[in-house]
Amino acid sequence: MAASIRYVPCKTCGFHKSFSRYKFHRFYSKNVRLQSGWKSVVGLEIHAQIQSNSKLFSASATKYGSPINTQVSFFDAALPGTLPVLNRECVAAGVLTALALNCHINSVSKFDRKHYFYADLPAGYQITQQRQPLAVGGEVCYMTVHPNRQLPPTHRKVRLIQLQLEQDSGKSLHDPAGHISLIDLNRAGVGLMEIVTEPDFTDGDDAAAFVKELQLILQTLGTCDGKMAEGSLRVDANISVHKPGQPLGVRSEVKNINSTRGVAKAINFEIKRHIKELEAGREIVNETRSFDSHTGPISTEQFGELYDMFQRREVSFDIVRKVLAEMCLNPDSTPRVIVTANDWFQIQAVDRLAPACEEAVHQHPRSVEEYKRGNYKAIRRLVNHVQRNMEHRADPVVVIQILKNLMD
Repeated sequence: MAASIRYVPCKTCGFHKSFSRYKFHRFYSKNVRLQSGWKSVVGLEIHAQIQSNSKLFSASATKYGSPINTQVSFFDAALPGTLPVLNRECVAAGVLTALALNCHINSVSKFDRKHYFYADLPAGYQITQQRQPLAVGGEVCYMTVHPNRQLPPTHRKVRLIQLQLEQDSGKSLHDPAGHISLIDLNRAGVGLMEIVTEPDFTDGDDAAAFVKELQLILQTLGTCDGKMAEGSLRVDANISVHKPGQPLGVRSEVKNINSTRGVAKAINFEIKRHIKELEAGREIVNETRSFDSHTGPISTEQFGELYDMFQRREVSFDIVRKVLAEMCLNPDSTPRVIVTANDWFQIQAVDRLAPACEEAVHQHPRSVEEYKRGNYKAIRRLVNHVQRNMEHRADPVVVIQILKNLMD
């Protein structure tokens, strides 16, 4: 049964708001910003996939979960000579959303090319609206709940900067075992609405309450399904802290947060990290950080260093997970420092791996027989045995070669 919707005027600004009787925004301010006299400032960029039958500039379908690379036109793949044709349905969805968010619709809006290298973007640029977007201004009212449930909810309002239409990118699929990355272009070119807010939020719980309200508005309008777990609604957060009365601090950006709880967790984590860094006398670096729901935000430099180590076979996939968890506990540490301190480098020396490989062959005669009869997948059981004995630090490429030499 669908949740019933009722509309009531907001006490703050008078605009009508929608509330579902099955949903209530249980987010509340934890006053992270008040720690040690610091004040935090947060702004959001929300990317909402438009609920349409075809993409923004092509006739390709947009069904989620379709087989890889089955919803890709020549234009989506950036073949030379192909031209974009604007989807009227996407424009209408953008206008409807802008009206619901009290934006001003521009009588003339234009598309721009944003050039940057991105593996999931075949054309080498994104078609977006940076200078003359579909709509500007606007504001949204929402509520936050006090930890003391006996107190009434707090009515708040956030100002919007603009709403623009743009293309989504494709999706990278990484195969750690094979050391390769594959590209799925089904999502490339799907219509997005980017909704940019003013930095009106004070902490993660405040921002999460707004995201939940916006999600409900989009679902009610039918312009976006709001399924954050599927990537149809993603949030980028810009965070900075400063002392009251002083200029705004240097900001950091956390990208691609895919849950409301993640929004609260990522922002609050960054606020605490900024305060800790500044109180220790260190400077905040203007950087972009990714977010993992288990480990927290990680800088692009840290992630890049860890990825390079993985590509050079210095660490295994299991060690990568340990390093990510360690970086969450110690954000200032680099992957190489963590790996060195814990002696987590991948073992490639044949003389160290050979005894474990010989033991695997001796203890798994059935797998050895299957391999010799042509079932080459049977070698995986032997590799797993070696990895368990070597605490998942054995280089699988070297292990496989040793095992083949022992069995051939």
